[in-house]
Amino acid sequence: MGRLGVYKWKVAEVFKQSNDTLIKDISTLPKDVFTGDEWYKFLMRCRCVFGTESGSTLLDFDGSIRKRLINIKKKIPMPV
Repeated sequence: MGRLGVYKWKVAEVFKQSNDTLIKDISTLPKDVFTGDEWYKFLMRCRCVFGTESGSTLLDFDGSIRKRLINIKKKIPMPV
């Protein structure tokens, strides 16, 4: 997920391990991803949400999207 995806992961890991009294529900595991309406239901249970910059809004769990994009880029001539 690129540089911003790595940054977001690092922020989550540091915040998860911070020594404070906040109750946190933070995960960087693919199995914990919310999709569709589940994301909104999760947000409604939260009292606050922290965020980071990110350019990644696409999850490619099996790498098939990446493979397709690589094939498309091969077919498109790149400007010099």
